[in-house]
Formats: sequence, C-alpha cells, structure tokens
Amino acid sequence: ESNISHYRVFVVKSSDYNYFDLSRAENNSYYTQVNKTGYNNYRLNLSSDSRDADGALIRNGVSYRVYVMSYAYSGSNHALSSASS
Repeated sequence: ESNISHYRVFVVKSSDYNYFDLSRAENNSYYTQVNKTGYNNYRLNLSSDSRDADGALIRNGVSYRVYVMSYAYSGSNHALSSASS
C-alpha cells in the first residue's frame, strides 16, 4: 500500500456495470472514500444518502455491483478491481 493514497468505492447499477471502467472511475465524483488501514479486511457501511456512480440515491430493490479503485499518489497509476458478484 505504500504507493496508494486511499481507496474509492463505486456502487454501479448491475445493468451498467459492463460499461464501467478505470477511465470512468477516474472521472466520477460519486464514490465513498476509504482511507488505508493496513488490514486485509474492511467493512464499509454506506450512509442513507450514498449515491451510485450515476449520482442516484442507492435504493432497495435495485441490483448493484461494487468496484474498488486503488487511488495512487502518482496520478496515472490508479487500478480498478473487477466488479463484485
């Protein structure tokens, strides 16, 4: 984690997840930031005003996928995870 500033968690509608990529993540302002902890496991609870990658409120009954972007100190070395199942 030495080159990572923080992590960004993106919630993406399942219907749109095939279109979400690193470029879209880098240019998206709807994410939850997670600071480095040094631990392998981390539990994140989203608040009631959390929004998906389109800016819409996250709602019950809508299917989502989650991506995690490792946000590097160096501007071009970010990495995006695969979509959650």
